[in-house]
Amino acid sequence: MATIRGRKRADGTMSYTAQIRIKKNGAQVYTESQTFARKKAAEAWAKRRETELSEPGAVVLAKTPKVQLKDVIAQYLAEVGKAQPLGITKEKTLERIANSYLGQMAPVELTSQVLVDFALWRMSKDGRKQISFLGEWVRRAGLSIGGIG
Repeated sequence: MATIRGRKRADGTMSYTAQIRIKKNGAQVYTESQTFARKKAAEAWAKRRETELSEPGAVVLAKTPKVQLKDVIAQYLAEVGKAQPLGITKEKTLERIANSYLGQMAPVELTSQVLVDFALWRMSKDGRKQISFLGEWVRRAGLSIGGIG
């Protein structure tokens, strides 16, 4: 159950903070809060977020640090580069992926549709056509994303 607390700001307006705390076996396992200008917005957010967190595995996912794909790629290049140097094409393509909008996403946000959209973009005039080994790299990196890998 969420708690909504009102607070008067220095300028005299009210703000409302919705706080969600989840306990398992008497111990707090997760907490999250968000501040809003209107009480109704805080209540709506709390209700929506509690529903999201009630899904199996949602609390674990919410507690997972937000790692971006570019960080995973950088670690992959560093570790694999020591054991077995990559070809220039693969290395540069992975660097391009890391520097694209895809690199800003968390691996858990990647779905088949996101990868298809990225592949279509890469094959377009702006994308410069280098996507063929992305699925292979995802499997080699040991990622399990959106049903791929």
